[in-house]
Amino acid sequence: MLAIVPARKGSKGLPGKNIKLLNGVPLILHTINAAIKSKNITRIIISTDDDEIISLCKNIKEVDIPFKRPKYLAGDKSILTDTIFHLFNWMLNNEGAEPKSFCVLQPTSPLRLAKDIDGAINFFNNIKADAVLSVYETRPLFFSLSKSNRLISDRKETSAFMLARQKVENGVVQNGAVHVFNTAKLKKIKSYYSKNTYGFKMPANRSIDIDTKFDFFMAEQIMKNKLHL
Repeated sequence: MLAIVPARKGSKGLPGKNIKLLNGVPLILHTINAAIKSKNITRIIISTDDDEIISLCKNIKEVDIPFKRPKYLAGDKSILTDTIFHLFNWMLNNEGAEPKSFCVLQPTSPLRLAKDIDGAINFFNNIKADAVLSVYETRPLFFSLSKSNRLISDRKETSAFMLARQKVENGVVQNGAVHVFNTAKLKKIKSYYSKNTYGFKMPANRSIDIDTKFDFFMAEQIMKNKLHL
C-alpha cells in the first residue's frame, strides 16, 4: 500500500516543526522510519514544499519525492484532499495509474509505531471500509467560551451533562496518526466521513499530534522514557 507523508513548510504554532529534532531525530523521520518498518507499506511518497525536507529525505532509498508541492497547496488554509488528488493526477499523467487504496501518515504523529500502521491497514482491508481513521479513547467534556469567557454548554442542564460524562462508553477522538482510504470513495464524496468510515483504536500514549511547543515537549518526554512502547 502507498503511504503519503504530507509535510508543509509553514507552521504558525511551531515553526519548522517537521525537521525539528525530537529525541535527536528530525520529526519527519520518526514517521518515515515507522512506514519503512511497516509490513503493508510498499511505497512512501513525501508531498512537501520545503527544500530542507527534500534535502533531508531525498537520499532515503525507500522514499519518493516526485515533485515539489506547489505553493497554492501549501498554505494555512490548504485542504489535504486537494494535495492528495494533485498527487494522484501526477501519478496518472506520469505513471499511468493511481492506487486503489492508500494511507496518509502525518509527520506530526511521531509516537505512532509500525504495528499501528499495519493494524489500521489490516482492519481496513478486512472490513472493506471506505476509510479507517485512527482514534484514541477519551471522555471529553466540551464547552465553548463567550467573548467574556462565560462557559456555554449545548446541554440544558450542565450538571446532568457532567454526570453523563462519567457514563460515556467508548468515546473516542481522532488522533491524526493513520488515515487509510479507498481512493474511488474519497474522490466521490471528497470527505473522510461516510457511513462506511471506521475508527482504529490506538493507545493515548501514542496519540499526540504535535502542533505546539507543549505538544513537542510531551512527545519528547514520552519517547525518552519509552512510554509509547
